[in-house]
Amino acid sequence: MRAWFVIVFSLMTALGAQDPPGLAEARVVDKEIQKLPNLPAATRDKAFREMLQRIRKEPPRYRLALASNLAVSAGEVSTESATLQAIADLLVDELNDEAGSGAELALKSLAEFVFYNHLRVSLTALLFRAELAKLDDQRRIRANADFTLTDTTGKAWHLKGLDGRVVLVNFWATWCAPCQREMAEFQEMYNRFSDKGLLILAVTGEDAATVNRYIAEKPLTFPLLLDPGDLTQKQFLVDGFPHSVLYNREGKLVAQFSGPPTTQQLLDAFGQAGLR
Repeated sequence: MRAWFVIVFSLMTALGAQDPPGLAEARVVDKEIQKLPNLPAATRDKAFREMLQRIRKEPPRYRLALASNLAVSAGEVSTESATLQAIADLLVDELNDEAGSGAELALKSLAEFVFYNHLRVSLTALLFRAELAKLDDQRRIRANADFTLTDTTGKAWHLKGLDGRVVLVNFWATWCAPCQREMAEFQEMYNRFSDKGLLILAVTGEDAATVNRYIAEKPLTFPLLLDPGDLTQKQFLVDGFPHSVLYNREGKLVAQFSGPPTTQQLLDAFGQAGLR
């Protein structure tokens, strides 16, 4: 879960301090939003779209916080690009009618949502543009980052020594629910593309015993790398799970994901990396 969930939650907390009319209903909506990632995949996208329309009918004073929380929930699971775009458009609409510290926090959240999901919005706010520039700077740092880490079997992996392979580096944790959902998808992709050159390296700051307990129940066949002290995570400027970066066969960064990508987003990124 991204770190800005705490920021968005604080918006609802601030509203609760005044207990204005309609707050009880807004809290009900907010709880329903938090449950959306747990819905079956077949019905989830429709539920997100229905919730989006429901938020538009809420009192204006609650819509920005609810829209921001909807973006958080959408970022936790594989969500269709058209739905993500509709959520971003809703946030823009609400930000155009909002001012103050809440709007500043939401602008930062929107920038991350737009950047990582490759969305387009019409918004000229200076803070929004500054946040996009900051995210692009982080992308350049990750493009040049390197590591040598050991997996749970004791084998060492050197990122810059993997030219010729399409490498997906994933930062995760066993306790992270979105990571767990994502791992199942990654395993399917690894089964499908490993013989064509795909390598998935899943990096965690947890110890080997914890990881081994996890894979005893949910087997994974790609390398699970141990990152003592989260040093590699910090080098890649990762502040929330899951987070992934994809490099092509020449070691060039071609895509990154904050939160679980959809199957189509993964396939599109693999195609950009020369993997089909």
